[in-house]
Amino acid sequence: MNVFLEKKSMIRPSKEKWEKIRCKGKIRYAIVYGALGMGLFWAAITNVISHLVEPVETWHIRLILFTIGGFILGFFNGLTVWKLNERTYKNS
Repeated sequence: MNVFLEKKSMIRPSKEKWEKIRCKGKIRYAIVYGALGMGLFWAAITNVISHLVEPVETWHIRLILFTIGGFILGFFNGLTVWKLNERTYKNS
């Protein structure tokens, strides 16, 4: 099964696009697509949901903690997606 020849996916870029992305490096990918992309999105969503469920006066502390957690989890998510995309690229 060749993922690069199948229809385009949000997670799996085309072979040509992946070649351009991988030239920039794994750490940059993990920061840009993981920490800044997924991490900030996760931090914003969890902060809004937690504020709606249980509003507190110290919301700024929660915002800081969720942002730090989002960056960390997003970075590792970026590394995981990099590994999956690399495996797919090498097998194609």
